[in-house]
Amino acid sequence: MKKTFKQTMAGLFSTAEGTFYKWKREQRPIISLLEKYFTKEDLEEFLETGAVARYELDAIQPKNENTPLKEPVRSKFGKDYKVAASAVLDCTLASYYNWAKESRPVISLFEQYFTKSELEEFLRTGGIEKMEIVAGLSLEDLKLIRENKEVIIKFQEIKQLLQGTNNV
Repeated sequence: MKKTFKQTMAGLFSTAEGTFYKWKREQRPIISLLEKYFTKEDLEEFLETGAVARYELDAIQPKNENTPLKEPVRSKFGKDYKVAASAVLDCTLASYYNWAKESRPVISLFEQYFTKSELEEFLRTGGIEKMEIVAGLSLEDLKLIRENKEVIIKFQEIKQLLQGTNNV
């Protein structure tokens, strides 16, 4: 049986079906973030598989000290991360800890797809640059990027080297 949007959101938050609409009326940042970057199908896919295929694209960046692929785990899931996540969720830090302890899917979605700095960026600007880029790509574009990831990374490394020599 196909789920309604209310049922999908209730599953994501592990709450009653009306909670999404209440939070939408309250203009909670989490609702803006979900509506901006995830379709109902994306969220259903996440609830069923624990992943959203179109966001499983690794960051297309060269690996060096200046451009890390991910923030270190201790900062991603430490107290600072949880403070940023609870601000987007518009809940207390204690509620965030309780939701994590209850294994609510929305916490897994956050921890899987957003760094602390990305959540802070969303709170400051209403957007996340990385998500904007990926959200704007077609599935065919994403497939092409995945297939040619090594070439793209090498190209970016060369570009950085060339830019470095121009600054000398």
